[in-house]
Amino acid sequence: MSARKVVVGYDGTPESVAALEWAAHEANRRGVDLHIGHADPYAAQTLPVYPLEVGKTVLEAAHELLAQATRRAAKVLPEDRITSEAVVTSPASYLIELSEEAELVVTGSRGRGTLAAGLLGSVAYAVAAHARCPVVIVRGETLAPAPGRPVVVGVDRSESSDRAVDQAAAIAADQGVALRLVTVAAQPAAAVWTSYGQLAQDLFREQHRMADRMVGELSERVAQEHPGLTIESRVIEGDPGVALANEGRGASLLVVGSRGRGGFRGMLLGSISHRVVHAASCPVMVVRSA
Repeated sequence: MSARKVVVGYDGTPESVAALEWAAHEANRRGVDLHIGHADPYAAQTLPVYPLEVGKTVLEAAHELLAQATRRAAKVLPEDRITSEAVVTSPASYLIELSEEAELVVTGSRGRGTLAAGLLGSVAYAVAAHARCPVVIVRGETLAPAPGRPVVVGVDRSESSDRAVDQAAAIAADQGVALRLVTVAAQPAAAVWTSYGQLAQDLFREQHRMADRMVGELSERVAQEHPGLTIESRVIEGDPGVALANEGRGASLLVVGSRGRGGFRGMLLGSISHRVVHAASCPVMVVRSA
């Protein structure tokens, strides 16, 4: 078995089935092993009270789930490249711990809509905020990566953005699809237009020019590193989270960078990453700064 691996969290829900299928294809593309992990936080509460009865039931159910998951993954990968494990702990903590030695962590996400966007304690968001490697969040309606669809990456001038571009370019080159670099020029609010008039217009045009230069420079760098890769670039307007999620429609993968970690900021609450993960219709890879 190789030390390199893609890790996927699995609990038998439609979202985790979709994540498993996506992870199996990605592990196969990368030529690495797949590790399927099942973590049960509720067993930790019941085992001390009913150790024999509950323990046996929990283990049997977990092993059956993992057997089903292995059979699914074996349709894509040789079975000797698949490992699985059932543990009694928090799913988020488990996946974050595994991220220390993984190339990629994949997890499913249920919610979409205003209420779900504000939920605290989401496994997907917690893992994306704290994992040591890139994290891909897959929705329940998303299955295997669709052939021919581009990889879209949101770019700015941050370290996490540069790492996101590197990940996205490598995946697009391996898949033989186009890479689309997207940056957002925030449009001044109506009050700013009214109060500052020509000055606001000049500032907005300068933002566009700087954004054009940035994606142009990035395109040149990526073209040197991946000759033959088709590279598209776009400067769009609006709320960055919503605009990037809209750009992800029809994409095989949407990649975004994420900055800090710790406290509320570490949960990605209100961040661009959080809004993109929540609104996108395709799998989203979150790449943190080192």
